[in-house]
Amino acid sequence: MVSVGPSSGARDWENPAVFSRNQCRPHVPLRSHPSSQNALRYYTEGPGSVKVPRVISLNDPAWTFKLFDRPEAVPTTFFDESFRTEDWDKIEVPGNWECQGHGYPIYTNFQYPWPVTPPWVPEENPTGCYRHWFDIPKTWPSDRVFLHFGGVNNAFYVWVNGKEVGYSQDSCTPAEFDVTHLIKPGRNLVAVQVMRFSDGSYLEDQDHWWLSGIHRDVFLLSKPVTYISDFFARTPLAFREQSLDLTEAKLDVDIHIVAKDKASLEKLQVRAELFRRNPEDLSLEEAAAEPQTVQLSQPDFWCATDSTAKGTRELAWFGGLAQVSWDMLQQGDSNQPPLLWSAEEPHLYVLVLSVLSPSGEVIEAESTQIGFKRNEIKGHQLLHNNRPILIKGACRHEHDERRGKAVTEEGMLKDIQLLKQLNFNAVRCAHYPNWMRWYELCNEHGIYLMDEANIETHGFDPALHNNLVVPSSNPLWCHAMLDRVINMVERDKNQPSIIIWSLGNESGYGPNHLAMAGYVRGRDPSRPCHYEGGGAQTPATDIVCPMYARIHQIMKLADQEGETRPVIQCEYAHAMGNGLGNYREYWEAYDQHPYLQGGFIWDWVDQGLLRKGKDPQGKEIEFWGYGGDWGEPVHDAQFNINGLIWPDRTPHPTVLECKAVMAPISFSLVEQGAQAAEEQGVRLRAVNKHFFASTAGLLLNWRLVLDGAPLPIGDVLSQSPNGWHPGGTVLMGPQEATELRLPVEAAEVQDAVCRTYELASAWQGQPELVLELRASLSSASSWAPMGHVVAEQQLPVPLHWFGGGPMQTDADGGSAAADNRSSTGQLHLSDSKGSISITGPDQLSVQALLSEATGAVSRERGCVERWELGGRPLISEAIAPSFFRAPTDNDRGGSGGTSYVHRWKEAGLDCMDVVSGSCSVSASQPSPSEVKVEASWTMKPNRAIAPPDTYIGMAGVSEVGGAHFFAEEAGEQGEKAEGEVAADAPADAKKGVIEVRVTYTISSSGELRMEWHVDASKALPAQLAPNLYKSLPRVGVHWVMPEANTRVDWYGKGPHECYPDRKTGAWLRRHHASHVDELHVPYIYPGEEGGRADVRWVAVSDVEGAGLAALTLGEPLQMNVTRCPVAAIMGARHDHEIVRDRQVHVYLDHRHIGSGGDDSWSPSVHKEYTVPPDKYSFSLLLFPILPQLDSSPPDTAAAAWLLHR
Repeated sequence: MVSVGPSSGARDWENPAVFSRNQCRPHVPLRSHPSSQNALRYYTEGPGSVKVPRVISLNDPAWTFKLFDRPEAVPTTFFDESFRTEDWDKIEVPGNWECQGHGYPIYTNFQYPWPVTPPWVPEENPTGCYRHWFDIPKTWPSDRVFLHFGGVNNAFYVWVNGKEVGYSQDSCTPAEFDVTHLIKPGRNLVAVQVMRFSDGSYLEDQDHWWLSGIHRDVFLLSKPVTYISDFFARTPLAFREQSLDLTEAKLDVDIHIVAKDKASLEKLQVRAELFRRNPEDLSLEEAAAEPQTVQLSQPDFWCATDSTAKGTRELAWFGGLAQVSWDMLQQGDSNQPPLLWSAEEPHLYVLVLSVLSPSGEVIEAESTQIGFKRNEIKGHQLLHNNRPILIKGACRHEHDERRGKAVTEEGMLKDIQLLKQLNFNAVRCAHYPNWMRWYELCNEHGIYLMDEANIETHGFDPALHNNLVVPSSNPLWCHAMLDRVINMVERDKNQPSIIIWSLGNESGYGPNHLAMAGYVRGRDPSRPCHYEGGGAQTPATDIVCPMYARIHQIMKLADQEGETRPVIQCEYAHAMGNGLGNYREYWEAYDQHPYLQGGFIWDWVDQGLLRKGKDPQGKEIEFWGYGGDWGEPVHDAQFNINGLIWPDRTPHPTVLECKAVMAPISFSLVEQGAQAAEEQGVRLRAVNKHFFASTAGLLLNWRLVLDGAPLPIGDVLSQSPNGWHPGGTVLMGPQEATELRLPVEAAEVQDAVCRTYELASAWQGQPELVLELRASLSSASSWAPMGHVVAEQQLPVPLHWFGGGPMQTDADGGSAAADNRSSTGQLHLSDSKGSISITGPDQLSVQALLSEATGAVSRERGCVERWELGGRPLISEAIAPSFFRAPTDNDRGGSGGTSYVHRWKEAGLDCMDVVSGSCSVSASQPSPSEVKVEASWTMKPNRAIAPPDTYIGMAGVSEVGGAHFFAEEAGEQGEKAEGEVAADAPADAKKGVIEVRVTYTISSSGELRMEWHVDASKALPAQLAPNLYKSLPRVGVHWVMPEANTRVDWYGKGPHECYPDRKTGAWLRRHHASHVDELHVPYIYPGEEGGRADVRWVAVSDVEGAGLAALTLGEPLQMNVTRCPVAAIMGARHDHEIVRDRQVHVYLDHRHIGSGGDDSWSPSVHKEYTVPPDKYSFSLLLFPILPQLDSSPPDTAAAAWLLHR
């Protein structure tokens, strides 16, 4: 096998000049339909519903396969028909061999899993050999036969019936070979040798799994002696200024024809037909233009032929060119303009091209989807159909949890449905052309695409500082890089969903990029060209496209003098684990500035691969693995676990923030004075943020919510059981706003509130009244069912609008509904050397069986160590201050000791303990029914109690620096503030100190009031580098409850996880979890999770309704109720490894740091969401919940909230 291992000279897979041999030139997808009707049905009914006689699929779960450790180990005759394979395995094609038990996957971000010595790759280069027998019916037409591989990773040779066919690289665009002379009727053999690594691998360093094998479709395509070899359809449009009114609309098509002899070309004709779906009946198609039948405009057009591996012109056959043009404003009786394609309204047509014999018979037909659209850069903006759009995008790798890169149509459709349901409108095909069917589905359902060439060379220059060392600056690599761009453009040029071409990703910048940009712009000037490398503003890009620029930086770019290109971030909001903080702020900037047009989140899906393992109890399970889980020596750990959804396509709670922030409908209250509701109802301003679609397909619903619960008002029969009132359709055109008036009268609201609180007249105090609005689909769409909520919003309503005053209380000073406790019983105080104990009779008549409340405050720690009611423990571990959280991926981001977690651990916040002898406790009894205990102490680090941390580090994941990273300008090191120490001071000098003072007030009703005063101003003494902010993880309290307390109710944001900088998409309501584990968020790599923001009260109880409630006496809290305490999370590398506590842990935080989200490799929490080392004071009220026949735990907590807020 001389071509595989020559005795001298470069091997093909280590030679950048050799990236294909005998491979046909790229072209659009072809199927050679026997009739125009078949070609039309292929798209109107779907490829799976239409038989294509000239295509023989070779996809099969039983190809014969064997993996060798290097190419030289492959038997030299394995491709012979007589070769014996009894000891070989079976493998599915398409598929990656590592996902089928052969070898192991490798994940790296940008480092290559071998030394960078281009073009050479490791000698130990796993090589997979495939063999597959297939039958060709004697009746099958085989005038010209092509063997098509949709994608093979990475380099491969192919043989048919023992004869070598060719060689190919570029793993993500088709490789097609003319095998006419090699196949035969009956039994045939195809053999493929795939090298895992080649010089082409240096161009595919794409922050994804290194997976190998035949991962896309394989089929044979037969073409007749005269056939269509390629075609290019264009839709030139012209609009009136700042309007959607068309002044010109054409469909121009160039069709390349190949025939066996020149005479055939002179006689044949080409018929072109255009169809669109009947809008009244989608099962029908109707002609959209008059059919055209044309002669060849150039019957001797050599450009149509493919001379690859053809020794003479006769062997290459002869080429011709046919051209068709429709004036779409002059079609039909009404001359109606064509319906335009957009992501919001994806109006599709089907173009059918038929080659006709001299007698008018169809020789063959091809078809494609057509969308009338125009993309251009004009006036500093990206325009789609003459309107600036916002890119609500995500970067998407092709990934299947079981199949790796061998994705399925079912999986792609699921992604599109989720994207649309979550209000995304765009996808960057990161970082390679996708499987062909993806584009067809995006055309149909409406997704804007950035199609990206299969090029990334990040590992040559990880910091992206030195363009001299990247392949783009080396002429030896120019042809290989240009070939990949050509492959993409020629295959995908007719796809309406593609609005931007991309030259690849993170490959530095050099003359090769200008060559690629030149080809793209010259071949298809109808789409802008994108490339971020070299600083995001090079001549190779038509869009300023930074990565991970901060908000003030993109604002600066948009205002840059002399710049005429729009700013669209090709990557931003790194969605790793519990992140995506401050996403709302990005979109406030996009909405504010006309030259900021959105971006693509990194990234769409966690790229975990399923593997088998055991949980802590020894049970066999499947879990999602990441880098290093297969024992690979070079990897980048969990840095590929950074998606918005889990690998099984379950959405993360983080992505619900995206849905809310990017909602296409928004509402705001129109300011009005007192009593205005009584006169004219509540006035709203509604805005349709769509650029092309009206709101005709949406229904509005609304309701009022009082203190987290629906407030029943108006006609009960007209509203749903949960209080939603129908609002009907509010018709707005694209980008239009209107004012609405909801039929809400002040008297109705006042009466409803009084009924709710059993009051006789208007209220006092500060009840929270919220107006909730929903816009939902009035009928099913292709991507969501009828009733799917497109937009949801809560608007706080000022109480004075309804004539509300302070809450009125009864004569005893309590609310009639809430005051179900008495504090008149006698408490007994015992002040001993070891602790202070308080006992008292049970004054709750409904709980007469539970006779007494008991509490003890430790003198050593100053904390409530024991709290019982009627002999039943309310807590099982002390109520203690809490300052540390299990680090998230974003907490770990930062090199050189700049990460939050490094600073926290350096200061000892993970192991703060009471300094021996520092605790002072005193008690007093101001009344028989009340005891006050005051305690204070000092906390310093104690490494003996530090939680374990199994963090393995993410080798090579730093994106910091480089021309693409818009780093903050380094300021001068300032003077040390009072109490600070230098960053290079001894370790002991950088240990933190926290002073704690607390007052406990215990009443005979069982209530425990806590007033905490925390001086954390010296908690982080080390001086920071410029532009970094000091922040504690949290300032709050933590306690543990007995294991029976598994039910959780709260009034705050939810129902899903949310944090201070990620709560726009969470709703302020009363929420319920029937089991505490429902609050757990199983991020693949464990870290802080499960928090709920803006909590007013929480009740944790058992199934009988007994437990403990807590409410804030000041600002809302950050809450986390869990069986996964900090130490358990830090001791695990995967979610299933967390050893869950049987008991229930409660964390209530006065302050909690945000989740961060600008990126995951630098401290990225915005300053307003940090917890600076400072002095903090907060108050909480805790009280027992007793089983009651007429009040549930949440009702009891809500009543207490009404009384004490």
